[in-house]
Amino acid sequence: MIYRCLIFFLGFNYIDKTNTQTSKKNTMDKAQLSNQVINYSNVGEAIDYDLGAKMIKNYQDANPNQVAQCFTIGKNIIQQVLAQPGCVAMRVYNAMDENGNHTLVYAGVDEKGATIMEYPVIDKSGKLGKVEALYGDKVLPGILW
Repeated sequence: MIYRCLIFFLGFNYIDKTNTQTSKKNTMDKAQLSNQVINYSNVGEAIDYDLGAKMIKNYQDANPNQVAQCFTIGKNIIQQVLAQPGCVAMRVYNAMDENGNHTLVYAGVDEKGATIMEYPVIDKSGKLGKVEALYGDKVLPGILW
């Protein structure tokens, strides 16, 4: 059964040269990126069903022996990661869980493109401190397409 859904394609980098204009670049080398300011909150774009289905089929055809063809991540953890102070994007890492299964780990990204490791908080006594950033895990693997 094919499930129709909105698919976000993360293959484009959105570049802000003047902090007022945004333009798309498909590929860039490190030298080009070093002179650009990337607006990480604009990375990704909505694509239609047909393009998404074609891209997924191409990947599955190229990797027929891969057990998990997709992963489901709940919106609650996505919202929690994105709600962290300074978070403008989310980075997804391929990972292996404690049982040796392929999974994903997702983390917040700040406006400079760095993975958020910790962020400042004010404790109950009014002192400034830091807490470890929230990372996501626990996906539901499956073959749904």
